[in-house]
Amino acid sequence: MKQFLVKGSKSSSSSPASSKQASKACASALQSDVLLSVLVSRNFSCAQLCQLSNVCRGWRELLGQSQELWIHISFCPFEMNVNGKVLEQVLPPSRLKNVRTLVLKDCQHLTSSDIVAIFHKLGPDPLLETLDLSGCRGATDAVLMELLRIRCPLKYLGLNRLLSISVTPLRHLVAATPSLKILEAEGASLSPRTRCLVDTGRFKVLQLGL
Repeated sequence: MKQFLVKGSKSSSSSPASSKQASKACASALQSDVLLSVLVSRNFSCAQLCQLSNVCRGWRELLGQSQELWIHISFCPFEMNVNGKVLEQVLPPSRLKNVRTLVLKDCQHLTSSDIVAIFHKLGPDPLLETLDLSGCRGATDAVLMELLRIRCPLKYLGLNRLLSISVTPLRHLVAATPSLKILEAEGASLSPRTRCLVDTGRFKVLQLGL
């Protein structure tokens, strides 16, 4: 009995080393939570988050694993440096799982294939509510058709200055997206009949300056 009690007491006790490791892990987790809260509150752009990930391995792991930091994605002010390869490296599927805002405004080096590839990563139930493709010269009807296929709950769609989109896919997209309240397509290559074809009376903002 005495031997059993001794063994039991040893198994239930913790060494100073293990206690120190546990305290260190707890402190590290707390620091990560504080850092994450600060980063989320600052609303950094995608490009800035990528720069921050180069600080150290710990930051890189935290930025890569956190879903909160990738809810709103924007490449401002580095739009001119964005191409398909950059998107592939910066935006793996894990970072797009919960994205609600995607701003690709003035990313002139992107093609329709590059943009469609992003849509493929959104998953079976995309949460995307705000999409700004204004000034993406490579965007074509293929982008609108893919949006129609994946059925995002879009509330805002920016298509300003897109010269390769047409009214038919846009009309189908509008009809299939009842959540859409703001549509901007000024300077786009749309026909004068676009307004009467897409205006369902539900829009808060409808800008179709041709």
